[in-house]
Amino acid sequence: MKNKKMPEAQSEKLYQELLPEFLFNKDVPETLYHYTSSAGLIGIIESSKIWATKTTYLNDSSELQLTFDYIREEVEIQKKNSIKKHDGFNHDDLLSLLDSIGNVNVSVASFSAKGDLLSQWRGYSKIGDGYSLGFDGNKLKKFIGNLTTNFGDKFYLVPCQYEPEIHKKLAANFVNHFIATNISRESPDFESFDRSTKHAYFEQNILIIAQIIKSKAFEQEEEWRLISPGLPYSDAKFRIGKHALIPYWEIDLNIMNTLKSVIIGPTPESRLSHGAVYGILTKKGFSTHPYIDTPEFNKITIENSRIPYRHI
Repeated sequence: MKNKKMPEAQSEKLYQELLPEFLFNKDVPETLYHYTSSAGLIGIIESSKIWATKTTYLNDSSELQLTFDYIREEVEIQKKNSIKKHDGFNHDDLLSLLDSIGNVNVSVASFSAKGDLLSQWRGYSKIGDGYSLGFDGNKLKKFIGNLTTNFGDKFYLVPCQYEPEIHKKLAANFVNHFIATNISRESPDFESFDRSTKHAYFEQNILIIAQIIKSKAFEQEEEWRLISPGLPYSDAKFRIGKHALIPYWEIDLNIMNTLKSVIIGPTPESRLSHGAVYGILTKKGFSTHPYIDTPEFNKITIENSRIPYRHI
C-alpha cells in the first residue's frame, strides 16, 4: 500500500504541540552567521542557496544519540506506568524505531549568533579558507517561515536548546503526543494512516526534535538551525565525505534581501582576501559603500576576523 501523506493542518498542529511556544516566538538575533569555506562562499553567493545536510550524516553523531537517550528514558517510564493493553503499535515499537531511524530525509543548515568564534573557525574552515556570512535575523526567519515543499510542509528556523530540563520536556512532549495518537487511539483521524506512514511520521519528527537538542558544552555557539521537513531524494545532491557520500539539499535564501555582511576568517593574507570578497559581492550586485545611493537590501559590509592568525 502506498503511504498516505499527512494533511498539512495535522503537520502544522504537530509542530505546535511538540515544540514549546517559546521556540517559535523567541526573538531572533539581529544577525545570524553561517560559517563556511571558500567553496561554500562562492556557492552561496552565486546560487543564492544554502546546503542543508541530511541529519544522520552530520559530523557529530552524539547529537542524535543524546535525543534518543531522552526518548528511550521517557518511553520506558510510560511503558512501566501504562495499565492499558493496546493492539498493533505499542511502546516497544517506539523503542525499535530508534534503532532503525534514518530513512527520512530531514536536513539542517546551521547558523550562530556569534560571527567570530575561534571554535567555529576551527570546526568549519582552514587557515585562509573561512568566512562567516551574516544574515539579517528577522528577514531570514520570515523568509524561511514562508518556504514550503511541493506538499505544503514547512521549514523552520529555531534556536538550539542546551538545558537538560528543556531536553526532557521536548522528549516528554514527543512521546506523549505519539502515544496518544498511536497507542491510546485517541485520534480517530490518525487511524486512517497505515503502519509504515506512522513509522515515517515518527522518524521525521524525532529527527526534527533532535536538531534542537544540543549538549550544554556547545552553549557559547548560540546556534540556530534551519530545519527541513522530509525531502525527496529526487531533489537531493551529493558531496564526497570522509567515509561516505553525503546527501544534501539546496535551500533558497534570497541572499540579495537577507545577506548583510561577510567576516573573513583568520588568514595571513587579509588584504588579498578582502579584495576578492569585494569582487565577488560586487559581481553579484551588492554594494559595499554605505554612502552610495543603492537599494538598502543591496548594501553589505566586509570585515576581517579579530582573532589573531597565530592563535589558530
